[in-house]
Amino acid sequence: MTVTGFFIGGPSNMISSAISADLGRQELIQRSSEALATVTGIVDGSGSIGAAVGQYLVSLIRDKLGWMWVFYFFILMDKGKNRSYELLTSLWRPATK
Repeated sequence: MTVTGFFIGGPSNMISSAISADLGRQELIQRSSEALATVTGIVDGSGSIGAAVGQYLVSLIRDKLGWMWVFYFFILMDKGKNRSYELLTSLWRPATK
């Protein structure tokens, strides 16, 4: 469990920190510490809510359909993550100075 936590928690924290720092460079947020705190809270909170909902869904799927469907669920979530990443990177426009 420690190894799993290391390989999941570490990158998750680095990604959310990088997103918050990148968004903090936007002109609208740059001058307001409240806005930066709000963005950081939303980024971290959405990750926490996703983790909590995922744990609930795993137990629900396992109880109703069995372990094989839990792994199908993981595959589906991974494909959804990849598709979301592709969509967001195609829409992303870096801030210019």
